[in-house]
Amino acid sequence: MITEIDSKLSDLEYERSGLLYLRHLTMNEVTRVIGGMNLPPEKKKVLYHVIAKQDKDVKAMSRALNLREELIENILKDLDKELVR
Repeated sequence: MITEIDSKLSDLEYERSGLLYLRHLTMNEVTRVIGGMNLPPEKKKVLYHVIAKQDKDVKAMSRALNLREELIENILKDLDKELVR
């Protein structure tokens, strides 16, 4: 039974490694695309943060990005309008 568990854990570690590699490649492409967008730097920071962290918590973003909460809220509204079209 221990051998079976170890084998499954090894399989999971291999799969996790592959998924992390794919995430890394995807984030590199996201960074390239966002960098090429005609957006103000603050919008780029917020957009990248939302994609990278999968988090839209305004207070946490404010602390992480050193931007005012009101600015982040306005940016999120703008991005929602611009990207959902």
